[in-house]
Amino acid sequence: METTSFVDRRAELRQGRELLSRARLVTLTGPGGVGKTRLAGRLAARVARAFPDGVRYVRLAGLRDPALVPLAAADALGLHDHSRRPALDALVERVRDRRLLLVVDNCEHLLTACATLAAALLHGTTGVRVLATSRHRLGLTEEHLLDVRPLPVPDPDGDLSAACCPALALFADRASAVVPGFRLTAANRAAVARLCRRLDGLPLAIELAAVRLRVLGVEQLLERLDDRYRLLTAGSSAVPARHRTLRAAVDWSHDLCTPAERLAWARLSVLAGAFDLETAEAVCDDADGAGTAGTAGPPGAFGASGASEPTATGGGRAGRAGAPAGEAGGCAGGAGPSGAAGDRAGRAGPDRVGGRAGRAGEAGGRAGRSGPTPAGGRDGRMRSGASPGSACRPVQPAVAGRGDLGRSEQPADAGGVPEPAEEAPRDPVPARPAQAFDVLEAVAGLVDKSVLCREAGPDGVRYRLLDTLRQYGLERLRAIPGEESAARLRHREWMQRRAEACERAWFGPDQPAVVARLAADRDNLRAALDHGLTTPGEARAALRLAGTLWFHWHACGAPREGRYWLDRALDADPEPSRDRARALWAAALLAGCPEDLTRGRRRAEEARDLALRLGERAEAAHAEYVIGVIRLFADDLTGALDHFRAAAARGRVPGQHPSLVGLDRVELACALSFLGRPDEAIAVCEETRRLCAGHGERWVLSYVERMLALAHAVREDWPRADRHGRAALRLKHAVHDVVGIGLTLDLLARIAAGRDVPERAAVLLGAADRAWADVDRDRWGSAALAATRRDSETRAVAALGRPAFRRAYERGGALPLADAVGYAADGRQPAPRGPDEAPPAAAVPEGVRLTPRETQVAELVAQGLANQQIADHLVIARRTAEGHVERILSKLGFNNRSQIAAWVAGQR
Repeated sequence: METTSFVDRRAELRQGRELLSRARLVTLTGPGGVGKTRLAGRLAARVARAFPDGVRYVRLAGLRDPALVPLAAADALGLHDHSRRPALDALVERVRDRRLLLVVDNCEHLLTACATLAAALLHGTTGVRVLATSRHRLGLTEEHLLDVRPLPVPDPDGDLSAACCPALALFADRASAVVPGFRLTAANRAAVARLCRRLDGLPLAIELAAVRLRVLGVEQLLERLDDRYRLLTAGSSAVPARHRTLRAAVDWSHDLCTPAERLAWARLSVLAGAFDLETAEAVCDDADGAGTAGTAGPPGAFGASGASEPTATGGGRAGRAGAPAGEAGGCAGGAGPSGAAGDRAGRAGPDRVGGRAGRAGEAGGRAGRSGPTPAGGRDGRMRSGASPGSACRPVQPAVAGRGDLGRSEQPADAGGVPEPAEEAPRDPVPARPAQAFDVLEAVAGLVDKSVLCREAGPDGVRYRLLDTLRQYGLERLRAIPGEESAARLRHREWMQRRAEACERAWFGPDQPAVVARLAADRDNLRAALDHGLTTPGEARAALRLAGTLWFHWHACGAPREGRYWLDRALDADPEPSRDRARALWAAALLAGCPEDLTRGRRRAEEARDLALRLGERAEAAHAEYVIGVIRLFADDLTGALDHFRAAAARGRVPGQHPSLVGLDRVELACALSFLGRPDEAIAVCEETRRLCAGHGERWVLSYVERMLALAHAVREDWPRADRHGRAALRLKHAVHDVVGIGLTLDLLARIAAGRDVPERAAVLLGAADRAWADVDRDRWGSAALAATRRDSETRAVAALGRPAFRRAYERGGALPLADAVGYAADGRQPAPRGPDEAPPAAAVPEGVRLTPRETQVAELVAQGLANQQIADHLVIARRTAEGHVERILSKLGFNNRSQIAAWVAGQR
């Protein structure tokens, strides 16, 4: 998602389009900070219309394990393979007939794995093209290279009056964001050109330098940078000049950070991908006040020296003792951009499920803590209201007595720009700042200095370190003995708490928010699991985390990756434990092909026996559920019926997850329906539906609705069957249950055939087969599922004739998943598209409305205006315009501006 304007690169865009028109593998190469990722995103948007199956992004900056590269690609492609075949083979088969562009970003640290992925796609498909970004070429004979060079800079001593230079334009654009009204003039143009030349035209270095205009003039900026550059070039001359230049710019940005911001930068570098404020607080904050090995300074660097008891609900942090209301917040030099994290509002009471306490209010200043908020969660956190993911915020131990870091803020002049501050010495990251302070303030400062990128997330504002800056932070962190291991330990513990909170919230009304939050946290979950499996003594923690995420692997379309982590963790920690019992049945639950069902049943039985030996009755009950499901898929219908009757008669075991209690009854209804006893199945479903309704639960309810549709279909009550089937499909789409969507499309096709609507049946069969192609074309070898599909096709072909059936079937098979769901659940007819047209913009969630101002901004985005142009047109600040664009993207669930434009066009 672009949150700042894109400057020039017209020649590279033209060359890239030409290369992609004749080559299937194009790699953008160049040094770090040159803008390869932004260029790839813009290039992909320009050529998207040529790929009917879309453009997909594989972001590898947060990955370190080469084995995860094909899994990350499958995830980006929306594939949910359950088979035991090699991941790359399964991926190639799934996309063999598709026409799409795969953008693989940041390949340099995983070159062999990326080259293997690209080669497999080139040789195994005909319609897939790959656009890669890397500091090094992949080394394939089919590869075409596009060298991304720094931006050209004119001669500072030449004639600049008519110069239209991308480097100068970039500097002016970023400078105007921190100094409103800044523009290139005859008086400053030569100094800006000299500065950009000193920075070798590297976009990242230019952006970092432009931020300093908040406190320095252009000439001062150039003088200070010259000092840094001279210090750096006094070192090894073997380092390429561009690398020295970027290092100088990053060093300088680091030195101008406060001690607290430097420590936050270093600690946040252990995070992979985007993260929210709570994750930043957990990773940076020494809440226990204990010193880290090899560090110096007072305890409580990011927290307090003492802790208070958690609230009764497991709620967040306790109130600040004696914090004066309305104390000024924000960073020196003004508030952070777009209300990012620059202002600190009063903290309120505990979350409804136990996250960190809410921050009330939007304005700067910190009020003392008050009682609980009416609805729990943060009130107005980050100016975005209560977070939709509040139900899966982890329990964080409360701490008290947190003080504030003396910020040495400089007084602002009449223009609002502070006097230049003294440069900090170029020391390593301090182990402890001199005084305790709030992580939020450090994050605000890093956003303000363009070290952290701010972006919209599913649960509010998120932050990201560019890979170059993250690697720099890791260098600094590793210079302090014990700091990296301590930060990674805090990260792993936090992800465990978050996973547990999400598991608790799973059987409830917040399932869509849980799905979105865990998807956004995928890179950080991977990093935590990898740390556990590669660090001595941490294998049990990895096993626990992989098992806790059973619902994510199973319900949210990530079975292969779940098996990958569970298999590794089970091998790493073979000792008997509750965590092992859970991991065994979770791995068995992800079995997805006939040859895997036998192994899955053995694992589930091992999990049950181990749990019983350990006295873990809930884990034994969970394992029993998996055993019954495997019997059902293996077509042992009578055995499955007896199994689930016994489970229903037993009732819920203390500690058993309510989702699996409900699914015990769902599978009982399934067995009854398959055995021709629909009335009993309906009675079981109605009881389970009441259980789900009482908790606001959706995922289990979607299966209940599907079982009701199946039972009514057995009774040949087609209208009721169709109504329940449509309801099931809507629910499954809301939680992105791809397997459930495939099952339900199969059933709706059978219902359509039974209702004598053969064309609809054929379209739904095509859509169902397309959905199953991303899971398992053979439907796990289940005779019952195969019989349902075969019967639907037989009836539709008999009514339509083979040619008409084939046309309708192919129409359904060409539908993207969202369009297929819209057609099947609500009868929406997708607009016809030509072979070279891009898919339409994603469907907007029901009930979403833009404000009048947001509607204005969306219209201007659709006209192609950049953020600064929008700000000029509406006479508002650039940051205000950026905030409007971010909120529009977040509200509509879009990822880029082109989707906004398509949506606006569709509203006319």
